[in-house]
Amino acid sequence: MGESCRHRARVVKAGARYFPLKTVILYDLTNTYFEGSKRGSKVARRYKSKESRNDCPLITLSLTVDEEGFPKQSKVFEGNVSEPGTLKKIFWMD
Repeated sequence: MGESCRHRARVVKAGARYFPLKTVILYDLTNTYFEGSKRGSKVARRYKSKESRNDCPLITLSLTVDEEGFPKQSKVFEGNVSEPGTLKKIFWMD
């Protein structure tokens, strides 16, 4: 079994454990930027923006929805967060 298959199996197993549904769960991320310094913000960080606004502080927004499009979870992450790492943080949210 290849490394990607092992990772996929772990994700599927974790998904079944934390979302014990017989339905589809969708997870998506986006980021948004602020025009201004956002000094003192605990989450706004400069990073590569999808809108090519690398000069502005960003936040990353996550949303988990069920098969009907109803929100199940949402979270605001720092703008410089690694997107693949956010899924683990959503699974183990308090």
